[in-house]
Amino acid sequence: DDPTVVAGLVRAEDAWGHVSEQRLSIWDFLERDTAAKRCSITSEVAAALPFDFWGGYVGYLGYGLKAECGGEPSCPASDMPDAALFLADRVVVFDHKMDDVYVVAIANSACRSSAEEWMHSTAARLHSLSSSTTDRLPGRGRA
Repeated sequence: DDPTVVAGLVRAEDAWGHVSEQRLSIWDFLERDTAAKRCSITSEVAAALPFDFWGGYVGYLGYGLKAECGGEPSCPASDMPDAALFLADRVVVFDHKMDDVYVVAIANSACRSSAEEWMHSTAARLHSLSSSTTDRLPGRGRA
């Protein structure tokens, strides 16, 4: 979903182009949407990951959201949205320092098998790319 806020109005567009509008704050929208999608992680999985990001909303929050936080609006009206976010529910995380790659997905029970299939196929594809490029790196594999 791509939420856009205008004075307490959240306009969300999903990946298929369906648009919905709701009268609520962006914070209430994010809290409700995150809970509905069960964007949480078990303590065991969280402990196994060397980072605190496992997916969620990514984007920008503009100065126009000052009013959403209880402040006085201090910027002129703009044609640009006050916020633009997308749900990163499938991510590939590269740890260049440790030379590790993590494939992470968040999903509710209805999407769990699709998310697991994506993780396995993506990991396999990344592994095949890693194997094919390792052979061509100087000092590794064939000369």
